[in-house]
Amino acid sequence: MPQNTQNTTDHEAVQCNKNQSMIPDCFLQNIYDITPDGIMVSDAKGYIISINKALEQMLGFSREEIVGRHTGEMSPQDEQYLEIGMKMLTELRTHGQIKNFEAHWMRKDGTLCPIELNITMLHDADGNRTGSVAIIRDITERKKVEAAMREQDERFKSLIQMANDAIFFVDGTGFIRFWNKQAEKIYGYTPEEVLGKPFTVIVPHRFREIHKEWMEKFLNDTVVPFENRIIEGIGERKDGTEFFAEASMATLKLGDEKLLVAIVRDISERKQSEIELREAKEFLENVFRTSGDGLIVTDEHGYIKKVNHKITTLFGYTEEELLGMHTAELSPNYTDYIVGGQNPPVIEQLIEHGIVENFVTEYKRKNGSVFPGEVNIISLKNSQGHRIGGICSIRDITERKAAEEKLKQTKEQLEKFIEYSLDPIFIADSSGRVITPNRAFLAMLNYQESDVVGKTVDSLFITEPGTYESTSDGVITITNDFFANNSSWMAQLFKNGKILNWETYYLQKTGKAVPTTQNITLIYDRTGKISHLFCVIRDLTEHKKAEAALRLSEARFRAIAESSIDAIITSDRNNMLLFCNKAAETMFGYRQEELIGQSGDILLPERFRERNGHLSGIREGPLVPHPGPLRRPTRAVLA
Repeated sequence: MPQNTQNTTDHEAVQCNKNQSMIPDCFLQNIYDITPDGIMVSDAKGYIISINKALEQMLGFSREEIVGRHTGEMSPQDEQYLEIGMKMLTELRTHGQIKNFEAHWMRKDGTLCPIELNITMLHDADGNRTGSVAIIRDITERKKVEAAMREQDERFKSLIQMANDAIFFVDGTGFIRFWNKQAEKIYGYTPEEVLGKPFTVIVPHRFREIHKEWMEKFLNDTVVPFENRIIEGIGERKDGTEFFAEASMATLKLGDEKLLVAIVRDISERKQSEIELREAKEFLENVFRTSGDGLIVTDEHGYIKKVNHKITTLFGYTEEELLGMHTAELSPNYTDYIVGGQNPPVIEQLIEHGIVENFVTEYKRKNGSVFPGEVNIISLKNSQGHRIGGICSIRDITERKAAEEKLKQTKEQLEKFIEYSLDPIFIADSSGRVITPNRAFLAMLNYQESDVVGKTVDSLFITEPGTYESTSDGVITITNDFFANNSSWMAQLFKNGKILNWETYYLQKTGKAVPTTQNITLIYDRTGKISHLFCVIRDLTEHKKAEAALRLSEARFRAIAESSIDAIITSDRNNMLLFCNKAAETMFGYRQEELIGQSGDILLPERFRERNGHLSGIREGPLVPHPGPLRRPTRAVLA
């Protein structure tokens, strides 16, 4: 009730003022039509009864198209905007008016129009709600400006956060107000740890008083020392360590507030570089006096400024003759470069990369003789990064070149040795693919080089179980045991780095199996990885044939010995019995299994064994007929 009474009173006051002003209706209508803001009058139920021309232009609707519609129809009909509309109505009914309420209405073309609403409820003389009048302002341009300002603000903040330098703001009370990511990285404090803290927490204790004096001058509007200048100083990190810093400061005013903006860069590395540069200069002076290589210092154009004694002995010039010469004049092709308007290759590389490492070229002495040299050049730069000269070291590599030539010849000889070796040899890469087979290897398998190169080594072995004709004139049977044995040998190879006397079979192009024994060695590079596989093979074809012939001869011997009526006994060099025939068994009364593996002395009477040792003497020469008796197991003696 008090609210209604107040509204009634306000309404009566308005009516009274209106009567007193006596402003003509035509004058009010003109104001209504020419005002730049949209005006809309609605009834108590919210239906539109009047709009001005500005609102027509704003929304693109004619007066006839809008009048009679409900004000709620002016907003987009989705949940988000309906919720905003309900909020607006609630505020209007509660307070009787709305001030500067932002919303969106639909234009005729379907686009959204951002607006600012000021609405006042209208009442009759009795205080009853009769409608409302709304002042609508198109704030499209303002929204664009606000969006642009927000974007600019976000971009500014992003740039500050992404800056490679520490950036922080200090307010008039000396407390830190802003702290970017690089400041966190350099000083070690997170924003939560440092914001609202005195700026002196990042200043070493011994410098804090003078920093406080600077802040007092800042507060008293005195010119801040070092403002808008780059200064060097020392900062302190969270962990107490100090670092060399380069800083610049400026004053920033935000309304009535005054801030000090500090931009800080950690120049510890640069300082360290300056120290290292000084040490490098001292080192170079020592190198000049002690180096076994020739050293030249040039200006930025390549003219010689300084040389050591080794250079004078290397080129045959005096120091005075060399100073002022261009380094290109030491090249045997200097005249050609001048005529062609070109730089020597070593100079081109220096210009392109700023450094030359282990570059091999030729140099010419004063007497006209030419020698091979290895040169290293590094550019010298000042603190701004500009090249101010270079240091060049030259080494006479005549002896190394001779050694390289000798090594080349040795390599060629080794390649010839491999190529013409009677034993099959091949070299494979780290994946086991053949890259270099020699002639003997190709001949053993009846392949051409193109048939073998690129194939894996295991594909040249027998790869399937079965029966194969052998080059040793026999037939062999390959079972799965053969492949298991091959796998075992390969495992040993990769475990030990080499294997010796691996017996296996290769398969000729004709399909015959070749019996071989091979030695394989793995070759490693500097990193310890397998780079190559080197294999030397012995073709056992003839050896296998000889073994077969020997077995045949042995069988024939046994047949003859067994049929002999005379006793026949054989022993090895150590007088160990290897064979006896049946006649010997009959003569001595021993069975064959009792004699084989025994010493030949078993056939002598005991009294003759030590003094005679006749049978044992076989190790020292041929056996001669034994004049003494022999013994049977029953100790009966044969005279």
